[in-house]
Amino acid sequence: ARAAELPYDVLPGLVALPAAEEGAPAPRAWLPSVARLAGRLTAEGFASVIPFEQQELLTAAGQRVRERRSTCWLAESGIGALAYSGKLMPPSPLEACPLVKEVRDALHDDLGLRFDCALTNLYAAGGTAACAWHRDPEHGDAADGAKWSRRTYVLSVGETRRFAFRPRREGARAGRG
Repeated sequence: ARAAELPYDVLPGLVALPAAEEGAPAPRAWLPSVARLAGRLTAEGFASVIPFEQQELLTAAGQRVRERRSTCWLAESGIGALAYSGKLMPPSPLEACPLVKEVRDALHDDLGLRFDCALTNLYAAGGTAACAWHRDPEHGDAADGAKWSRRTYVLSVGETRRFAFRPRREGARAGRG
Protein backbone atom coordinates (compact mmCIF):
# COMPACT_ATOMS: atom_id res chain seq x y z
CA ALA A 1 0.00 0.00 0.00
CA ARG A 2 1.21 3.50 -0.73
CA ALA A 3 0.66 6.02 2.05
CA ALA A 4 -0.61 9.44 1.01
CA GLU A 5 2.11 12.06 0.54
CA LEU A 6 4.95 9.72 1.60
CA PRO A 7 7.85 9.08 -0.75
CA TYR A 8 8.15 5.53 0.62
CA ASP A 9 6.35 2.29 0.00
CA VAL A 10 4.84 1.16 3.29
CA LEU A 11 4.09 -2.54 3.59
CA PRO A 12 1.63 -3.18 6.44
CA GLY A 13 2.51 -6.23 8.48
CA LEU A 14 6.22 -6.01 7.75
CA VAL A 15 6.94 -3.26 10.24
CA ALA A 16 7.37 -5.62 13.20
CA LEU A 17 7.67 -9.36 13.45
CA PRO A 18 6.67 -10.80 16.84
CA ALA A 19 8.95 -13.21 18.63
CA ALA A 20 8.73 -16.58 16.93
CA GLU A 21 6.74 -19.11 18.93
CA GLU A 22 6.59 -22.77 18.05
CA GLY A 23 3.36 -23.49 16.17
CA ALA A 24 2.10 -19.89 16.23
CA PRO A 25 0.24 -19.00 13.03
CA ALA A 26 1.70 -16.22 10.90
CA PRO A 27 -0.43 -13.07 10.76
CA ARG A 28 -2.33 -12.82 7.46
CA ALA A 29 -0.98 -9.33 6.78
CA TRP A 30 2.51 -10.65 6.07
CA LEU A 31 3.55 -11.31 2.54
CA PRO A 32 3.29 -15.08 1.97
CA SER A 33 6.96 -15.79 1.26
CA VAL A 34 8.10 -13.71 4.23
CA ALA A 35 5.49 -15.41 6.44
CA ARG A 36 7.06 -18.79 5.65
CA LEU A 37 10.32 -17.54 7.19
CA ALA A 38 8.70 -16.14 10.35
CA GLY A 39 9.70 -18.98 12.67
CA ARG A 40 13.39 -18.38 11.88
CA LEU A 41 13.47 -14.57 11.97
CA THR A 42 14.93 -13.61 15.34
CA ALA A 43 17.13 -10.74 16.42
CA GLU A 44 19.61 -13.22 17.86
CA GLY A 45 19.77 -15.13 14.58
CA PHE A 46 20.46 -11.99 12.57
CA ALA A 47 22.94 -10.59 15.13
CA SER A 48 24.93 -13.83 15.01
CA VAL A 49 25.64 -13.50 11.27
CA ILE A 50 25.61 -9.75 10.57
CA PRO A 51 28.80 -7.85 11.53
CA PHE A 52 27.03 -4.93 13.22
CA GLU A 53 29.05 -1.97 14.51
CA GLN A 54 28.49 1.49 15.92
CA GLN A 55 30.16 4.30 14.00
CA GLU A 56 30.55 8.04 14.27
CA LEU A 57 27.87 10.23 12.68
CA LEU A 58 27.77 13.87 11.72
CA THR A 59 24.64 15.59 13.07
CA ALA A 60 22.73 18.33 11.27
CA ALA A 61 24.31 20.74 13.78
CA GLY A 62 27.79 19.65 12.64
CA GLN A 63 28.68 17.61 15.75
CA ARG A 64 30.33 14.20 15.56
CA VAL A 65 28.60 11.65 17.79
CA ARG A 66 28.67 7.88 18.17
CA GLU A 67 25.49 6.39 16.73
CA ARG A 68 23.19 4.76 19.27
CA ARG A 69 22.15 1.85 17.09
CA SER A 70 24.42 -0.69 15.43
CA THR A 71 24.44 -0.86 11.64
CA CYS A 72 25.86 -2.87 8.77
CA TRP A 73 25.75 -2.38 5.00
CA LEU A 74 25.38 -5.74 3.24
CA ALA A 75 25.86 -5.94 -0.51
CA GLU A 76 26.55 -8.29 -3.36
CA SER A 77 29.97 -8.26 -4.98
CA GLY A 78 30.58 -5.10 -6.99
CA ILE A 79 28.38 -2.83 -4.86
CA GLY A 80 30.29 0.00 -3.21
CA ALA A 81 30.14 1.67 0.17
CA LEU A 82 27.08 3.45 1.57
CA ALA A 83 27.57 7.05 2.63
CA TYR A 84 25.21 8.93 4.93
CA SER A 85 25.37 11.20 7.96
CA GLY A 86 29.07 11.81 7.46
CA LYS A 87 30.05 8.15 7.56
CA LEU A 88 31.16 5.71 4.88
CA MET A 89 30.10 2.12 5.39
CA PRO A 90 32.11 -0.38 3.34
CA PRO A 91 29.97 -3.33 2.29
CA SER A 92 30.04 -6.65 4.07
CA PRO A 93 29.26 -9.61 1.81
CA LEU A 94 25.54 -10.31 1.57
CA GLU A 95 26.48 -13.90 0.64
CA ALA A 96 27.83 -14.40 4.18
CA CYS A 97 24.36 -13.80 5.67
CA PRO A 98 22.06 -16.56 4.36
CA LEU A 99 19.05 -15.47 6.44
CA VAL A 100 19.24 -11.91 5.07
CA LYS A 101 19.47 -13.38 1.56
CA GLU A 102 16.36 -15.47 2.28
CA VAL A 103 14.43 -12.34 3.35
CA ARG A 104 15.65 -10.58 0.19
CA ASP A 105 14.55 -13.52 -1.97
CA ALA A 106 11.16 -13.70 -0.22
CA LEU A 107 10.59 -10.00 -0.93
CA HIS A 108 11.45 -10.69 -4.57
CA ASP A 109 8.96 -13.58 -4.69
CA ASP A 110 6.17 -11.47 -3.20
CA LEU A 111 6.88 -8.05 -4.69
CA GLY A 112 8.82 -8.77 -7.87
CA LEU A 113 11.59 -6.41 -6.71
CA ARG A 114 15.23 -7.50 -6.82
CA PHE A 115 17.57 -6.11 -4.16
CA ASP A 116 21.35 -6.41 -4.29
CA CYS A 117 22.02 -4.63 -0.99
CA ALA A 118 20.52 -4.11 2.46
CA LEU A 119 21.02 -1.62 5.25
CA THR A 120 20.70 -3.50 8.54
CA ASN A 121 20.09 -1.99 11.98
CA LEU A 122 20.31 -3.56 15.43
CA TYR A 123 18.39 -1.92 18.27
CA ALA A 124 19.87 -3.51 21.38
CA ALA A 125 17.83 -4.10 24.51
CA GLY A 126 17.75 -1.42 27.18
CA GLY A 127 16.07 1.41 25.32
CA THR A 128 19.16 3.49 24.54
CA ALA A 129 19.71 2.33 20.94
CA ALA A 130 17.71 4.65 18.73
CA CYS A 131 17.66 6.82 15.67
CA ALA A 132 16.65 10.48 15.89
CA TRP A 133 14.34 12.33 13.52
CA HIS A 134 16.08 12.44 10.16
CA ARG A 135 15.61 12.31 6.42
CA ASP A 136 17.31 9.67 4.34
CA PRO A 137 19.24 10.85 1.29
CA GLU A 138 17.27 8.70 -1.13
CA HIS A 139 15.21 11.70 -2.22
CA GLY A 140 17.96 14.30 -2.40
CA ASP A 141 17.12 15.67 1.05
CA ALA A 142 20.63 15.54 2.49
CA ALA A 143 22.33 18.85 3.25
CA ASP A 144 24.62 18.35 0.26
CA GLY A 145 21.78 17.20 -2.03
CA ALA A 146 23.15 13.64 -2.10
CA LYS A 147 20.75 10.96 -3.21
CA TRP A 148 20.92 7.19 -2.85
CA SER A 149 21.15 5.59 -6.26
CA ARG A 150 20.12 2.02 -5.43
CA ARG A 151 16.85 0.43 -4.42
CA THR A 152 17.58 -0.66 -0.85
CA TYR A 153 15.67 -2.58 1.75
CA VAL A 154 16.22 -1.89 5.42
CA LEU A 155 16.18 -4.74 7.91
CA SER A 156 15.90 -3.59 11.53
CA VAL A 157 16.06 -6.13 14.34
CA GLY A 158 16.19 -6.11 18.11
CA GLU A 159 14.10 -4.34 20.69
CA THR A 160 10.98 -2.60 19.38
CA ARG A 161 11.22 1.09 18.60
CA ARG A 162 8.60 3.58 17.44
CA PHE A 163 8.80 4.31 13.71
CA ALA A 164 7.04 7.54 12.87
CA PHE A 165 6.69 10.12 10.14
CA ARG A 166 6.11 13.82 10.57
CA PRO A 167 5.61 16.57 8.01
CA ARG A 168 8.72 18.16 6.64
CA ARG A 169 9.01 21.78 7.69
CA GLU A 170 9.66 24.14 4.81
CA GLY A 171 13.15 25.59 4.95
CA ALA A 172 14.29 23.03 7.52
CA ARG A 173 17.86 21.78 7.24
CA ALA A 174 18.43 18.11 6.50
CA GLY A 175 18.15 15.98 9.59
CA ARG A 176 15.89 18.48 11.34
CA GLY A 177 12.68 18.45 9.40
